[in-house]
Amino acid sequence: KAGPEGSTEMGLFAKNADGEIVGTQREVSENGEVKTITVDEDSIKESIAYPAQKIVWRGRYKNGGMPAAQLSDDKISCLIDFMKSLAEN
Repeated sequence: KAGPEGSTEMGLFAKNADGEIVGTQREVSENGEVKTITVDEDSIKESIAYPAQKIVWRGRYKNGGMPAAQLSDDKISCLIDFMKSLAEN
């Protein structure tokens, strides 16, 4: 289930039929090409470090706007754990 319009932290992960947390699919623009990716920890880390690399193609974020973040690996892991905790069936 996707979050509110423009929300990028909700709906990134979901629980499958076995209760496992899995990444959801997102449409992104990369170098002018629109494609679908499956969210995983690596894609989130890349988006934090290089937010303009793959632009989420929906809502107000289709033109970018997030600055690069300088976060430690521990802080990024905590953010990913939080995102996973939002997973719904």
